[in-house]
Amino acid sequence: MGTTDTVTATTETEQPEKQQEQAYETLRDGIVEFTYLPGQRLSAKEIRKQMGLGRTPVREAIVRLQQDGLVTTKPKSGSYVSLINLKNAECAHFLRITVERAVAIDAAAQITDSELEEMAGSIQAQEQSLIAHDQRNFLEADNAMHQAVFAAAGRLTEWDWLTRTSVDLNRFRWLHVKARSVGWTSILKEHQDYYQALRAHQPLNAAYIIEHHLHVMLDEKEEVLKVFPQYFALEESQA
Repeated sequence: MGTTDTVTATTETEQPEKQQEQAYETLRDGIVEFTYLPGQRLSAKEIRKQMGLGRTPVREAIVRLQQDGLVTTKPKSGSYVSLINLKNAECAHFLRITVERAVAIDAAAQITDSELEEMAGSIQAQEQSLIAHDQRNFLEADNAMHQAVFAAAGRLTEWDWLTRTSVDLNRFRWLHVKARSVGWTSILKEHQDYYQALRAHQPLNAAYIIEHHLHVMLDEKEEVLKVFPQYFALEESQA
């Protein structure tokens, strides 16, 4: 086989994988950001039409989302966006607090000026998003700020792991910000305080601030459940 044939064969092999990844990421983001609502039936035909993709990439993407726990398939009925499992969110929340407190201590001891500048840029983006009332950009900038701290501590692998295993927590966070509406200001203030503690290289203060900041998220779960009760799975212990 010549060089041209090899390139063509490689391209044909990679294209379906890219399409599947595109379908997966688009659907995953849509579920986390509530473009597709919990309990909503996913029409593969409509999704293919919207994305301009074939049957196989969309089907494989839905299978992956099923494995992630974001989609539930019912026999002879179809695929549906899973309701939020609050127990899973609480487990992810506990792990996030435990890990991020240790990360804050490490980052405060070794964070560099360039890493602080990156963190400050994320906070500035949050300020702009708050003014524009842009929830999507606010949460993206929020995540970028936390990720910058993990990077400063040399813990990006841990960040990636937490991100992959926190889908229900991330969906809860989206609703938490939405329920608080104008309460975004207090979230931003805590991020600014966190930045100042890291900038001053105060490990214990940084750890205290981030632990309190993350606790608030689920401490206010009753407010979120009251506003969006239809989006949560009812645990047997709560029935």
